[in-house]
Amino acid sequence: MFAEWVQARRGYLSGWKWRSARRRGVRVFRYHGVVERKLDPVLDRNQHLLSVFRAQMDYLRRFRVIGMAELMAEAESKGFDTRPAAMVTFDDAFFNNTMAAEVMSRRRLPWCIFVPTGEVGPRRSMWSVETSLLLMRGRAEQIEALGRTWPLRTRREREESFRMLRAMLKAVPAAQRIEAVAALRAQFPTGESDRLLEEFPLLRMLTWEELQQLAGDGVEIGSHGLHHEIHHADQTPAVREREFAQSRAEIERRLGHPCKTFAYPNGNFVAASSREAGAAGYELAFTTETGTLEGKTRAERFVLPRLCAPSSLHGFVRSFWWDDIRADQAAESHPGVVGAEVTAGHRPALPAAAPPAEAKSAIEGPVRER
Repeated sequence: MFAEWVQARRGYLSGWKWRSARRRGVRVFRYHGVVERKLDPVLDRNQHLLSVFRAQMDYLRRFRVIGMAELMAEAESKGFDTRPAAMVTFDDAFFNNTMAAEVMSRRRLPWCIFVPTGEVGPRRSMWSVETSLLLMRGRAEQIEALGRTWPLRTRREREESFRMLRAMLKAVPAAQRIEAVAALRAQFPTGESDRLLEEFPLLRMLTWEELQQLAGDGVEIGSHGLHHEIHHADQTPAVREREFAQSRAEIERRLGHPCKTFAYPNGNFVAASSREAGAAGYELAFTTETGTLEGKTRAERFVLPRLCAPSSLHGFVRSFWWDDIRADQAAESHPGVVGAEVTAGHRPALPAAAPPAEAKSAIEGPVRER
């Protein structure tokens, strides 16, 4: 407990040191999964250590933590509150989210999982995860993909091929991506993807039975698309609209309750995304752009920002309270945190001292407001 108190104190006070702007309003934190230990720094780059996640939720529970229903009601009635508040979201629906469920249930905290519905099932993984496993651990010395040869002889070659090829696959239309991944898979031994998923079982997807259990326990289930296709300008409108509509319909059919929220795969969206999301029946949609919900209008409800959860308690507290490009860069420097975008903002003059009551509240945490 003392070590956690020290980390929380450092995280809060670092904002005063860096002359940072205060964050206000609802902070929507974005996670992917939790693991007890990391087996590979690249494959587990988006996973949080279970011990760290517990500490972050222990800190967060001292504040107002809201669920999607409350957020939608707030947005509809009076707009987003400026008081310190938070929401916890998980993208991708990894099996390891069941460990997060235990943490959240014991603390009675609401949270949401965004599910790519076409990838749900036993022994399944998203195309991006399968590609990652094959490139980093698959039995091949080189492959051909998207008109290039990709060497896989050394760890360094694998990491470089992983970084570049994944980015290229995310940037092409769905039809070309599907064809490229199938061709890539064929260059490895038969059953290689299954073998690798057994080696990294926590990266498999949740099943519908597991999602039904989580939903029954109060976890809110939103859409993360059908096949996790990226909503970029080269993606056809038909694919984007299918990703919106079919995933929502499948969640409602399987779980028996309305699906009103969406998280854009990879965070990408285009000018037409707000119209497409609304037409598909959603009420809120989330990006990976960095920010809180303070000042967001009803017109912006389909491009809402989130905060990439840092992989330490110190970084988490820092991210909760302070908006600063150096803080965001520091948070991203931790292993396991990728993808958050940062923007430089105005840094006000440093106050002479932090108000004692506020500082104590931020470090130790106030009683949650309800």
